[in-house]
This record gives sequence, structure tokens and C-alpha cells, in this order.
Amino acid sequence: MARHTFRLISRTTTTGWMDFEHGELWLASDGLLRRRRGWLQTLASVGLIQDLLASSTDPLMEQRFTDEIIDRILEQGGWWIPADAIETARLHKGLAVGRLWVALHDDKRAKFLWVSSNLTYNTLCEALGRWRSRPTGAVKVERRSLPR
Repeated sequence: MARHTFRLISRTTTTGWMDFEHGELWLASDGLLRRRRGWLQTLASVGLIQDLLASSTDPLMEQRFTDEIIDRILEQGGWWIPADAIETARLHKGLAVGRLWVALHDDKRAKFLWVSSNLTYNTLCEALGRWRSRPTGAVKVERRSLPR
């Protein structure tokens, strides 16, 4: 059974403005995984302060998931976005909320929102840059942040 290493980059990720249940956003070398956290942890605001204070210099939060665990996450409403499936990505850093919008090669779209975090934004900038330079397909990346 294959094992994949993921890095936790957000604990407050939703899939849109009408999705109020927080989830975790995990980054792998070949894509993004969003795992639902459940209403209890959302209502208790578990992870909110950690996300607000997170920075790129924090110790890495890594976990290895098997294919079986990833399948279970997807069955429970999780999302898997393979890097090779991304055609266009728009990354935005706002005052209160960060946002990633992706268009996939199969005409599907996904949106992820999280409490504004330097760790999440900077990590996604790096990952999207790496994925854009892959020979398998050019990901068009638009980065926007607030004017200084």
C-alpha cells in the first residue's frame, strides 16, 4: 500500500462562502487534499489561532496517509486536487481570508478559503510555482495580494 507524505498548511479551510464547516488543507508534492474536520471542531474554533499565527518558520506538521486513508477522506466529503489536473490557479491574500481558486483540465472548478495565514499563502505560492514549471503541463498562476 502506497504512503504519501502531506504537510498541514491550514486548519480552517472551507470550500466556498456558503460552506461553514472547517477542514484541514494538506499539501503533497503532487497535489492538495482537503479533509473535513466536523462541526464540533468548527464551532469550537479549533485551529483558528494556530492559523492566524502560523508562519513559514514554524516546525512542519507532516503526516503520512495511505491510499486507504485518502479514499476514506474522499468518501467523507474530502477533496483531492492533483497538481497535474490544475489548468489555472488564482491565489489571493486578503486581510481576513485567503483564497485559492483552481480550474481543472476536466472543466471542474474548486475554491478553498481559509483564515488569512502567511504560512498557507506562502506555501501555496511555492507549490504552484513548482507545479507550473513541470514539463507535464503549465499551470497558469495569478497571485494577488492587498496593496501595501
